[in-house]
Amino acid sequence: MSGKVVRIYRGVVLIAEDDPLLREILEAILKKRFKGISVIHAGDGDEALDIIYNEPPSLLILNMVMPRKRGDEVLRNLSKSEMRLPILVISGYFKSKGQVAAAAQVSEEFFEFMNKPFPTGEFLSKVEALLLRRCGGKPY
Repeated sequence: MSGKVVRIYRGVVLIAEDDPLLREILEAILKKRFKGISVIHAGDGDEALDIIYNEPPSLLILNMVMPRKRGDEVLRNLSKSEMRLPILVISGYFKSKGQVAAAAQVSEEFFEFMNKPFPTGEFLSKVEALLLRRCGGKPY
């Protein structure tokens, strides 16, 4: 291996992104770093909400600009529910966490944010922090 630590997690990551190539790339990156994790996809916000409400994932990676239901609408829907789901928002359109929070009308504590394009290492660090937050600090 290239010196990178491989972590073992049990759980499901939902990637809500309308670009199928980016979904595949993110899935490959996640599966290489986090052994044991499952990755599922949604191509728009409506599909993401259907998946979340039927079987909540361990983590949601959410694009802000998608067809049918945008990321800010997904965040608003989730903030009205009792669900506390770790969320990593990714966007090439919104430029700051505060801008996303204002558009979604949610607290900045509700999610983490990254601008596209983003460095792989930073992406993996944020994902790991969110996964650890979800499972109480233990990867297993």
